[in-house]
Amino acid sequence: MSGPVTSDNEFGANLPFDDDVAATCRALGIADSDRVLDVGGAGNAFSRADVVCDLTFASCVQRNGAPGVLRADVEYVEAPAERLPFDDNAFDFVWCTQVL
Repeated sequence: MSGPVTSDNEFGANLPFDDDVAATCRALGIADSDRVLDVGGAGNAFSRADVVCDLTFASCVQRNGAPGVLRADVEYVEAPAERLPFDDNAFDFVWCTQVL
């Protein structure tokens, strides 16, 4: 059971975040039992996230214009990334990509 091939650059490891979520989770050390938060994922949430937090889920115009996909097994919370409404240590892993 091997994870995705990684390469290094001046910032650290480059991981190929493709559609193989299981391989990505293995490479990042995300366990099946971990509670995962995706910050800023309204337009394209990390499929392993238990909770997705974004400024809004009503409009994806600021992204690619496509409607977001909401899943019944995920909690969605509207809040700015600067003021996340969660207790410390509420999550084992936080995913935040293509937000800045």
